Amino acid sequence: MNSSIYDALSIAYYIDSQDMGARQQAAFLQRVYQEERDCLIEPYRNNQRQFILDVSYWVDYLIDKVTFDKEYSAIQKDLQQLGMSLHVFDYEDEYADIDFYFMQLRLRIRYELTQGYTRIKLRTLLRHYGYKRRSPKIMLHISKCLNHFHLLPTQKGMICDVWDLSLDEMITFKIEQT
Repeated sequence: MNSSIYDALSIAYYIDSQDMGARQQAAFLQRVYQEERDCLIEPYRNNQRQFILDVSYWVDYLIDKVTFDKEYSAIQKDLQQLGMSLHVFDYEDEYADIDFYFMQLRLRIRYELTQGYTRIKLRTLLRHYGYKRRSPKIMLHISKCLNHFHLLPTQKGMICDVWDLSLDEMITFKIEQT
């Protein structure tokens, strides 16, 4: 995990999962750029146009993967000739799905959920990613994700440690106020 929270592909996945129309997408991207510019990867922090173009590319890709996969090498070649490239978040590590879950969770809390939090049982989270029990390795990674994405796990309004919770206890996630 790098120090930035969002890249073009991760934002595009969120837009695709929300079935946003063109106007909603434009308003959402404008809002993300204005409110969370510091959370974007470096090339986008001072280049809104490139941010919007790259996110739009990835949204189009997610909508029509088959066609884009056939043309990907030609697109990369064209971009290289123009001195441009697409910036992709590193989804190669063992827990990339969990990283992506917490990034999506942050976006949902910030831009979709009016109450400013969401709840889930630890067992449900682990089961969704194919784990039947918690291991120190997976719990350490979840803790790193919470820190990286500035998410606070709480129970009954009090900040808690995910290590101390039983699998069937409900966890409430909120965005850490900075």
